[in-house]
Amino acid sequence: MAHGTTAVVADPHEVANVLGTDGIHWLLDCCDNVPLDVFVMASSCVPASSFESPRRPFTPGDIESLLRRHRTIGVAEMMNFPGVIAGDAGELAKLETRLTDHVDGHAPGVRGPRLNAYLAAGIRSDHESTTFEEALEKRRLGMWVMLREATGARNLKDLLPLVKQYGTNQCMFCTDDREPDFIVEEGHINQMVRVAVEEGVSPEDAVVMATINPAMYHRLWRLGAIAPGYQADILVLDDLKSFRPRHVLKRGAPPQIKKLDVPEWVRQTVNLGPVDEASFRIAAGPKKIRVIHVIPAQLLTGVDTVEPS
Repeated sequence: MAHGTTAVVADPHEVANVLGTDGIHWLLDCCDNVPLDVFVMASSCVPASSFESPRRPFTPGDIESLLRRHRTIGVAEMMNFPGVIAGDAGELAKLETRLTDHVDGHAPGVRGPRLNAYLAAGIRSDHESTTFEEALEKRRLGMWVMLREATGARNLKDLLPLVKQYGTNQCMFCTDDREPDFIVEEGHINQMVRVAVEEGVSPEDAVVMATINPAMYHRLWRLGAIAPGYQADILVLDDLKSFRPRHVLKRGAPPQIKKLDVPEWVRQTVNLGPVDEASFRIAAGPKKIRVIHVIPAQLLTGVDTVEPS
């Protein structure tokens, strides 16, 4: 909140992986005692991949139980886009709940007929675009495009031409995922507003993508603007360049921070053995092998061929 963020929409699938539905219900209870407005999308992919070991996989029934909570406003990013595109009955069942039609997407590099099939399942947004062309195609097909600037995915500057050429319609900012030290040192959504203005976006358009656009997409009708009938979440700024708030008002008053007690069953849940250099050694033969190539500041990876050492 010190950086001016007064409401967030989150997918707590990491909490779900470790603590199951009990963990998300506990998180939702905690949200009633913080000044920040926290809204949750019911995690659709627990586990996110077959390489993870969750407390137990989520079912459509688990998703519906979370959707009945008052802070849960939709179904979170459907990461198994290959399954949806292929018509997997189990994945489609997660999206066909009677409780909501608000579903976030996750479609890295998905374009053409495959993107059409993904959208036909009722998915409305995407935050995985890494190029202008990809983001433009998705917006032309009706998707809301979340421009992301995260700790490990610095995509904002590459995507801003979409806004500069075609306006802010169906565009918003997104920080999936931003580490705490990044927030402390550089900021949160306000940092994205600052970068957008530096890159030539008007301050008014940058603020729209940080406020009213995400509120409209998520159907939070009383958030995102300073106007009659809207919640009085207000930032006082010295200028429209730095976007570092001098004052933050939540519901018309300075926010009051309360200490939260974390129960023991939530703690000490990830127990790992000792890790040293030998833990990362993989036996290999004399022939060249394929390895994953990490691309700095991106979630996408490449591939290299190397000699074993």
